[in-house]
Amino acid sequence: MREILDALGRDGEPLPDLVIADHGWAGCAGGRGLETVGFADSNDPALFVGEAEQSIRVSVPLDDNVAPHYYAPLTAYLLEAAGLDPAA
Repeated sequence: MREILDALGRDGEPLPDLVIADHGWAGCAGGRGLETVGFADSNDPALFVGEAEQSIRVSVPLDDNVAPHYYAPLTAYLLEAAGLDPAA
């Protein structure tokens, strides 16, 4: 994330208005003051602390030891709430 954000700056490109990322990437973006939603491993408190300190807008707790297909209902819910077609 650090390299991506630095490259945007070097290339004269604007930084994103919103970053949605996994824990390490989200931590970097939030630390740079970007509006950030992070998917946080439930056994790693860093993003939850970032949310409490207001550098992360929202931390979504997940367990990285759970098989991905168990998150299908969460994925469908988020896509529907965002007005996106889950079949697309």
